[in-house]
Amino acid sequence: MKDTGTTSTAISWGSTENMDGHRRQLKLQQEAMLRGETPPPIEPTETPDPRSCTQEPIRHSGSQRLSSGIHPELRIPSGSQEHTREKARGVIPPPEPAGRAPAMSRAPQGTQDLRVERNGRAMQPPAGANEPATPEMPLSEYIQFAAAKNQEALEYAEGWQGGAFTFTRYMKSHPDLAGHSSQEVGDLLDGILAKMFPQADDPWVELLGDTDSQGNACDPFEHFAHSWDAIRYPLGEAPLEQAIRLADEHPVVLPGHRSRRWEPYRRFIAICRWLQFACDGENFFLPVRKFGEILDVPIMTISNYRKRAERDGYLVLVKEHEGRKATEYRFNLDAIRRQQPEASSATEDWGEIE
Repeated sequence: MKDTGTTSTAISWGSTENMDGHRRQLKLQQEAMLRGETPPPIEPTETPDPRSCTQEPIRHSGSQRLSSGIHPELRIPSGSQEHTREKARGVIPPPEPAGRAPAMSRAPQGTQDLRVERNGRAMQPPAGANEPATPEMPLSEYIQFAAAKNQEALEYAEGWQGGAFTFTRYMKSHPDLAGHSSQEVGDLLDGILAKMFPQADDPWVELLGDTDSQGNACDPFEHFAHSWDAIRYPLGEAPLEQAIRLADEHPVVLPGHRSRRWEPYRRFIAICRWLQFACDGENFFLPVRKFGEILDVPIMTISNYRKRAERDGYLVLVKEHEGRKATEYRFNLDAIRRQQPEASSATEDWGEIE
């Protein structure tokens, strides 16, 4: 019979007896091919020893193919370069499409419904209450959203927390309320809550309850008014973000720094000034990488700014860098007041600027 050069893959089992049986089966296949019959599959005579398995190319004549397939240990690894090439040629069929995943029996973690339970009744927060704050939603819905977050914060508070603190922080983030006094916002919300809970003796208690995180009595309206005046920046605005905003709203003028090339340094000083305010008088850090991104200057330039600000009397180094702890600073407000007497009134009482 003429050999066409077709190569297939078979398995050699190692022992002499098994090898003889394997050859006999090959001979039977060849005889069946000569008779025009379908060749029988080749099967090992006994359980193979995985340690003796080798891949052995065997020459077949005509269109002979082994129906037993390739041993699993000899398959081309999925994801390999050879697998990718063979798949591109159409040699390796694509995997069967996966079936539809079973439906989840419960909501994913972090998306469970939040309910505000007050005085024996449960109030379901509006759609989207499980998502981050979205001040674009109508104010009436946002009130319920903030109340749900307030209840969640009270339940998981590790220490003491006032009954309306979280609610106030969320409400202060709403663009329709930002910049207004506690009296103005209190009157506005009082009217809205009266319409939301027309049958309630006290709509504020109906919405927020009348206890703090430790179960002590708490007047929600009074605590809201107090928290509104005490909270310096809205929810989600970090001290550095607040300092950047205030620095742009209240820039500083440094004597002797008239060239526009000093603008990044002037803005650096202004941010440090308001960072002291945003940190409520506590020490603060000046990360060089973050400030480099803010001012669009190299990191080394920020290091030079810090040293120059110390020499100019604006920054006071409180604690040197140690281990993983960053260097701590304070801002010398007197240096600004001496150089800009007209601006002293704006910073005399920092509590007025929010």
